[in-house]
Amino acid sequence: MIDYLFIVLFFDEYDMNEFNIVKLLQFSEEEIEHISEIFYLLNFFSQTQLKQWSQVSEVFPPKWVEIGCIHCNVDNSIRFLTYVFIGRIDLIPLFSVLNKRTQNILHDEIKVILDYWMTEFYDFIFLKREESELTDNDKIWLILSRLCKIALSYEDWETYPINELFFEYFVEKYTRPYDPI
Repeated sequence: MIDYLFIVLFFDEYDMNEFNIVKLLQFSEEEIEHISEIFYLLNFFSQTQLKQWSQVSEVFPPKWVEIGCIHCNVDNSIRFLTYVFIGRIDLIPLFSVLNKRTQNILHDEIKVILDYWMTEFYDFIFLKREESELTDNDKIWLILSRLCKIALSYEDWETYPINELFFEYFVEKYTRPYDPI
C-alpha cells in the first residue's frame, strides 16, 4: 500500500509572502478515495430531492452495481447513488479516518434509513417529482438531508485531502453493463 504525504497550506493574510503549514497528514490512496466518496455522497444527499435530480441523469439504463456487499441491478440514478452510499458506509470499519460521531451517524442512522427505503418503498420513493407533487412519503428526503448535514458538521473536512468527484465517476467505478441473461 502506497502512502501519500499531504501538506495543507494556506496563505497568511497578514504576511503575503509566507506560507504556513497548517497540518501534516498521511493517508493511503484507499483512505483518500473513501473520504472523497463519503464527502461527495453526504453533500449530494444533504440537498433537496429536486436539487439531487438536477445533478444526475434522468435516463439511467439498467446497470449492474457492485460495491461492498451491494451487488444488484439498478435503473435509476438516485437509487444508484443510494446503493453506492450504503456500500460505502458498509466499508467504514475498514477505514478509521473519520471520527466516531461521524461513523455512528452514518452507520446507525443514515444507513438504517437507506436500507429501509430499499426494502419498503422500492421504486416509489425514487421517482422524480415536482415540488407540488411531493407526498408525505417524500419527507424521508428531508430527514436524510438533515442527517447528512449533521454528519458533515461532525468533521473538519479541510484536514482531509479530498478529490473532487462527479456522478460519472461513480457510474464508471461501480457499474457494469447489465446482462439480463
